[in-house]
Amino acid sequence: MHIDRGITNSSEISTFYDSIITKLVAHADNQDSALMKLQKVICATQLHMYH
Repeated sequence: MHIDRGITNSSEISTFYDSIITKLVAHADNQDSALMKLQKVICATQLHMYH
């Protein structure tokens, strides 16, 4: 599993910024295994929204 992110805790995100600021990438022997890995990680992920 790889988390590719372009922000840190102190980052300020402009309204003109690319809407994809973080992505999850799962590597496995086949698509079903990769999807299972992604599902586990997404279920364990906490998302925080700031205004």
